[in-house]
Amino acid sequence: MARPLLADYEIHLPLRYNNGRKISQAKFDTTFREIIGRYGGYTLKKNVHGQVTYSRKETMHLMSVHTYDSPANDRWFRRYKVVLKQRFKQREIYITKKRLTLL
Repeated sequence: MARPLLADYEIHLPLRYNNGRKISQAKFDTTFREIIGRYGGYTLKKNVHGQVTYSRKETMHLMSVHTYDSPANDRWFRRYKVVLKQRFKQREIYITKKRLTLL
């Protein structure tokens, strides 16, 4: 029997607004509750250093959601990205997707 296809959706959450001010914990808590409500859980890597541009590095939280690889989940994350861009007042929020193979 074939296993269902799985995916890891990774959301890059900034710790600061574009103007440099710190983002309140309440915005993260709201996001965490929404993901738990939709997918039942997540993995969070805090204070990860990432390269945003060639000249600027940014510290962020990386939130991973493992779920089924489906067009419906792709659509949900695309719509949710708009919500996160507004909530975190960002020009861009990265959400990446990797297909998972269970061994």
